[in-house]
Amino acid sequence: MTAIVLVCYCIGIGSIYRDDFHTEDVLDFNKYKYKFYHEEHCSDSANFSNTDKGFILKFVHGEYIETNIFYRLIALHDFLMYNNVNFIIHNLGSNFYNNKQFLFASGIYEQIEKRPRIVNFYENSLHDLMLDNKIKGWDYDRYGNMAHPDEEGHAMYADFLWDYVDEYR
Repeated sequence: MTAIVLVCYCIGIGSIYRDDFHTEDVLDFNKYKYKFYHEEHCSDSANFSNTDKGFILKFVHGEYIETNIFYRLIALHDFLMYNNVNFIIHNLGSNFYNNKQFLFASGIYEQIEKRPRIVNFYENSLHDLMLDNKIKGWDYDRYGNMAHPDEEGHAMYADFLWDYVDEYR
């Protein structure tokens, strides 16, 4: 008897405003010991003060960043479809905003809606689902509503994604 294995790639897009860097310094993660890997001890996220954020955001418009991501996701989606790959692309961050006044993004919402394998960017993102279900991540005290999900958060999100995975595998 031959077994058929069906694979479905789940491509998760996380925070789009985060900049990670590598350092030779061993970082202290003793405060947050939840399931980390030793190779992560030399990676950290760049943190900016509110003054720095205001200065930086004057030069990098948030909707411009989101729209650029959508252009790339559309290209990735179409490439994978052309090559008969089973996949979904999902949002591990927060809901994106469909600003019809932002001319650079004209028509992007309609293009995303035509690609149902790009599943939850305008609604039902991971962090918005966690908020709706009153699930606080394991490091909520550090990141608030953008905290990393614990077992309950992962289970809830896996249940949400399963219908998409089942449909497109």
